[in-house]
Amino acid sequence: MIVLAVGMALAALVASPRGVLAQQDETAESAVWLLKKGTLVHSNGLHNILLRALRQLNDPDLEPLFSGLVEKRHPVLKIHGILALGEISKDKVLDLKLVADLKDAGTQAQLVSSAIEGDLLNDKQCKEMMTWPGLETPVKIIIAAKLVAEKKLDTPEEKKLLTDAMSAENGAVRAMAALMKLQLGDASAMASLEKLNSDDQREVDNIRIMVLQSAMRYDFDSLAPLAMKWATEPNVDPAVSFLALRAAIKFGAPRAAEAWTQRYDSTDSLAERVRLAVLVLDLAEKLDPSTFDVLIKDDKLPTVQHVGEVGKLIASGKDATQPTIRLLEENNLLLTKWVFTYGKGLSIDKGEPILVALIRNAEGGSNPDRFRGERLENVVLAAEQIAEQAPDAKKIIGDLINEVPQLSQEAILMGLIRSEAKDPQTFIDGVTEWKGDTADALALLLRAKHGVAFDQAQIDKLALIVRGGAGLQEPLRVQAAWIYLKKTKQERFALANVLGQ
Repeated sequence: MIVLAVGMALAALVASPRGVLAQQDETAESAVWLLKKGTLVHSNGLHNILLRALRQLNDPDLEPLFSGLVEKRHPVLKIHGILALGEISKDKVLDLKLVADLKDAGTQAQLVSSAIEGDLLNDKQCKEMMTWPGLETPVKIIIAAKLVAEKKLDTPEEKKLLTDAMSAENGAVRAMAALMKLQLGDASAMASLEKLNSDDQREVDNIRIMVLQSAMRYDFDSLAPLAMKWATEPNVDPAVSFLALRAAIKFGAPRAAEAWTQRYDSTDSLAERVRLAVLVLDLAEKLDPSTFDVLIKDDKLPTVQHVGEVGKLIASGKDATQPTIRLLEENNLLLTKWVFTYGKGLSIDKGEPILVALIRNAEGGSNPDRFRGERLENVVLAAEQIAEQAPDAKKIIGDLINEVPQLSQEAILMGLIRSEAKDPQTFIDGVTEWKGDTADALALLLRAKHGVAFDQAQIDKLALIVRGGAGLQEPLRVQAAWIYLKKTKQERFALANVLGQ
């Protein structure tokens, strides 16, 4: 049926009087080529980047392209197509018929994982899929984790699936089933997790990491005792041990804070001490304020002393805004990432000063080149967050754009392009001059994306972006390409061209 629908769509496109590329329109040809590149698998993963950029437009007019991806043989293209169709659908959920049409369990698993991450599967759909006789157990286990987390896995058939899966040949499936049964109150499942073993120790370690990550993602706190055991037993892989310590603290395992203190005191590695400091800083709300005294007293590392002061304030329930902002002066990659995560997790009225400080400080400090790329990415994310949540976002963004240096200005514009804020193009209405050609091009793309009417001069500048003359990278160029085709009323023929390859 899908093949027939695509064929009929192609016929309609070709027959349309609008379905003709303007003669000698080199920009339209470049635009078509950019769209085609997204439908071709590249060894460097470029297709993923281009397709995510097109999906980010959230444009129902791209439906023929996404339907065409579903018909591709390569599983990654199929996954992008099905996800994209769900994102532009009225109800913002996957079409389960398309999921059922997939025959490969691995592809189904990737699709379902991505759909759950993107909130494209609701509880009703998940419970329906749990009843499908042809759906492989590993896929159902992925779905079951979401249902257990939401306390919606409640039928005898669903619970029997977990019991049966504990005897599966696949060790990861057995472990995940045991984790969920443990969370549902079956204490005997702990024994299954404790007996994880294999001739391949790397496989055991990978399964342990998966179990710990899943437990923390879904807040399966019943794992606390085992996490504590993995964190403290000798000869455990360091990656497993560190993650287990984090889980033990997060889930309030007895003596977890003491285990952290012992580990901190026993290492002479300055890098490891910073990493351990950031671990407890990230979980400060779950710890006693006294935990941070060991950091405050560490006179060898002023950085961790500062971390200890911030952590103690948070653990005490006190305002830590200004000390948190001062952490940015450390110009430490882990700490800067934590500052963004902390600011993002607060209510916008409390987090806004931190997010603004991240933007203002991105190109400052004694060594502005150090971690510049990572700091500018934080600017993108912070601007996106402010645009979407702050009541006075227009004023905040407008002031920042006029104040910050050139690269930060470009990063703010990227955040606005990514954001789902209402009318983000209006946030730059008061800017009459940009600090560079790239910022000027990004501002044009932002306005174009949100349907601002263009005169011929602006169309010409948009065409320059499509052809690569403005210096923007291909994900932005492919968005510009689609917008250009629509503004010049050539999108229908362009889609026919792309789908007919």
